[in-house]
Amino acid sequence: MDEAHRYRGSAGARAIEELKPILGLEVTATPKTVGARPQDFKNVVFRYDLPDAMEDGYVKEPAVGTRANFDPKSVDEATPEKIKLEDGVHYHEHVKVGLETYARQNDVPVVRPFMLVVTQDTTHARQVKEYVESENFFGGRYKGRVAEIHSKLRGEESDENAQRLLNIEKSGDTDIVIHVNKLKEGWDVSNLFTIVPLRASASDILTEQTLGRGLRLPYGRRTGVEVVDTLTVIAHERFNELIEKAKEENGVTRKLKAVTIGEGGDVAPTKPISVPAPSIVDQMLARAEAKTKPSVAVTDGEGGNTWKQPPTQAGGMADGPVPFTFENGGAKVGHGSGGMILLRAAE
Repeated sequence: MDEAHRYRGSAGARAIEELKPILGLEVTATPKTVGARPQDFKNVVFRYDLPDAMEDGYVKEPAVGTRANFDPKSVDEATPEKIKLEDGVHYHEHVKVGLETYARQNDVPVVRPFMLVVTQDTTHARQVKEYVESENFFGGRYKGRVAEIHSKLRGEESDENAQRLLNIEKSGDTDIVIHVNKLKEGWDVSNLFTIVPLRASASDILTEQTLGRGLRLPYGRRTGVEVVDTLTVIAHERFNELIEKAKEENGVTRKLKAVTIGEGGDVAPTKPISVPAPSIVDQMLARAEAKTKPSVAVTDGEGGNTWKQPPTQAGGMADGPVPFTFENGGAKVGHGSGGMILLRAAE
């Protein structure tokens, strides 16, 4: 029985008893009863905690991000929220390029990441959504690419956002998911790399319900590439508190890496751009293909003049400019020396 802590309620227990089981094996990441006063399970046969999985490399490594040289005392109460959203996007775009680069270099499917924003209540969620889709937030770059998830959504809007959440690992049409408090157990995805908790305590952030949503590895194993193997929580005003909290016993992690965002930090405050360049193999194949294709000749019927132009290469690096020759009465005029790189435009 998965999510076994849920079966300890009266309704769940009655349903199990009706089946008259001989043996029950329970699996849960939360080995305690539900309710106002949860109690730890006492019949645990085997325990493998999340910190063990992190150290053994079965899940992503957790990190906490903050702005370089940020002093929370230097700004008013509302400013850190906007700064965290902005820096969350900076890190999200950094991850997006890192994942695309890794996929190209290793010939694997591209993972399309998204950023999870945790809000205090439904009113707060709607305010955040309106802000991140506005022209005041990166010029409206994320308009239409935000999903809002909470219990008060109704009708078509609720159905659409729920469908986006279900397809979020495949569709690539969502950059930001905003939700209230905690998503239900069982919702965890492999393409979550950035979490921005707003108005949350350090204890709320360091829980399975928050960190656990994005710890799955996108390729089923660690790759050795930091940006692919890391889940980062943006928590400027809680940065030092989180670092210390992670050292406590019985937590969901025993350590947190630190990531700084901004000028002089680990992640630049500008949107990176991925520019694909042809590999050496691509260049060699392009040259070989060009040699097998015939020249194209155009004849001027009146003057007897002929122009010959070999076909252009599909991309890659050429030994020099494509030679162009002009024949006029047996005389040839052309050019062909020098070096040139043909760049393949990014799609």
